[in-house]
Amino acid sequence: MTIIAGAWRASGATIPAEITGALVHGLSRDPADQAWIHDVPGCFLAKVDVGVYGEPAAVSAPDGSASVLAGEPLVDWQDGVLWRPRDADTDYLHQALRQGNRQVLQRASGIWCMAQYDANGHMLRLITDQLGTRPLYEARVGDCVVFASALRILEAIPGLDLRLDVRGITEQAILQAPLDGRTTYLGVHLLRPGEIIEHSAPGRTSRVTREWDRVPHRHLSDDEAIDAVHTAFIRAVDRRRRDDTAAVSFLSGGLDSRIIVAAMRNAGLSVQTLNFSLVGSLDHAIGGLFAEAVGTFHVSRPYHAGLDDDYAEMACAVLRESPAISGVIPERPRLLWAGYGGSAFIGQIHSRPEYAALCRNGDLPGAVDAFFRVKIGDVPTRLFRKPFGGTLARDTRGGVLSEIERLSPEDPGRLMELYLLHNATRCQMHAHHEATDLRRVELQVPFFDADFVAVALGIPSELLAGHRLYHRWLERFGPPVTTIPWQAYPNHEPCPLPPPAGARPQWELASEQSFRRKALLRAARRLVGGPLPTELLDRRYLGAVSLAHWLGLRNYGYAIRLAHRYTGAWLRTGRKAIPLPEVGSAAA
Repeated sequence: MTIIAGAWRASGATIPAEITGALVHGLSRDPADQAWIHDVPGCFLAKVDVGVYGEPAAVSAPDGSASVLAGEPLVDWQDGVLWRPRDADTDYLHQALRQGNRQVLQRASGIWCMAQYDANGHMLRLITDQLGTRPLYEARVGDCVVFASALRILEAIPGLDLRLDVRGITEQAILQAPLDGRTTYLGVHLLRPGEIIEHSAPGRTSRVTREWDRVPHRHLSDDEAIDAVHTAFIRAVDRRRRDDTAAVSFLSGGLDSRIIVAAMRNAGLSVQTLNFSLVGSLDHAIGGLFAEAVGTFHVSRPYHAGLDDDYAEMACAVLRESPAISGVIPERPRLLWAGYGGSAFIGQIHSRPEYAALCRNGDLPGAVDAFFRVKIGDVPTRLFRKPFGGTLARDTRGGVLSEIERLSPEDPGRLMELYLLHNATRCQMHAHHEATDLRRVELQVPFFDADFVAVALGIPSELLAGHRLYHRWLERFGPPVTTIPWQAYPNHEPCPLPPPAGARPQWELASEQSFRRKALLRAARRLVGGPLPTELLDRRYLGAVSLAHWLGLRNYGYAIRLAHRYTGAWLRTGRKAIPLPEVGSAAA
């Protein structure tokens, strides 16, 4: 695992020491980490590697060119070799890009980001993976371009005018992702999926490696579609597991982590599984049943709901206890396998027939309204001082509409699915990447393999809808995948097996609701009685809904969470005045 950062100056002058010093200092909060540095006139690259993969990911050349990479690119060299160490992939990408070969980026199916300085032409290239899962941020400080794979690094750079982007943080809080490259801060840009930004003396250019809305549909039977999905998935797992003989994986009561564990057990790996759930929940009961049946070393720990459910942090705490909790000693013990994305790409959990019908009829505003009604809810306008709430509500909806209007898929019925792919789906691991220096764990997520996602998007949505194809796919894994019950999503294909007696969905348990309610009330007390950006938020309204939430009159958790996000970001700016949204402005 690597964390990268750097700076570039069009003039070729030396990067100021206060910027380079802040970048190096911000790379890692672990005092034992030593930075790799490449410092030439006009460009500064730095990285910290915490050794998760076992190979470094940096290369430099005698002419002053260099590349630094975070994550694992998994480049297909088109020579029949399944995988190569990431130092070889880094060098391969470095040479190809210097030769002007950008097409090679379409053959990198992993989760990664990269910065390259090409001394021939004094050019800086910033690149993120095809799905944008590994974040990379850029900004300007004076005449310098600065970038980092963690937003916290840029927050500490002197001279960077950190001011809250009200629209960006509203989108982050309401939609789980800021849109159109926005971030929490004005002037800080998040690279889009597959974006390549090139800075040179003539200026800044941007392009993308793959347009996901242009993936052609394949006219397949059910069996052909299952063959394509299974082949792509097993390849994604095999490329990531390399020649390992043991691994660590999440295991819930659902399907996504189950088939990852099954694929590795079928390949002969010993697997330690981690489950975080409440006793009496389906997650707890089913996870334990499947672990016993498939033969993993299983660890189940209590789950405590909070403002944000951070399973990766829970797992890291367990892994820090011992690298071999149950006798499994993986070759790479800080690689944690996770099922993120499976039910989104293959089960279409975020799609609704209503969205598809409206989009196919050309009623995109109606589809956005349906999306907010079903998945998002209303923006709590009364939380904001008048008249900003109405403006933010309108701009948030308008931002979603603008996103889908840019897309041109073969089937307009998949517009909302593609919108989520470009935004919330790919951002769900960004918080983990902010803390890689402390957690020192990398997530392995084969469902986010770019080649696998391309296969899924090529299958007509009517085959995927409601987990229909997914449930048939399970047959390829055999028992116990098909003989132990699993949790199914409401309004999707039901599990044909009876659930364990007495177990209930986690979200229905009173203890889960109690944990979450207490966390919200703790946050509300801090907000009502502490610093609050009152030029934007209404303290009296926040106090009233906090009281109503405490009394149990109504669930106002959504408003408390939103206020918590705004206040935290505002405090990180040093309580700077907030550039307020222009009342009556149209959404861009």
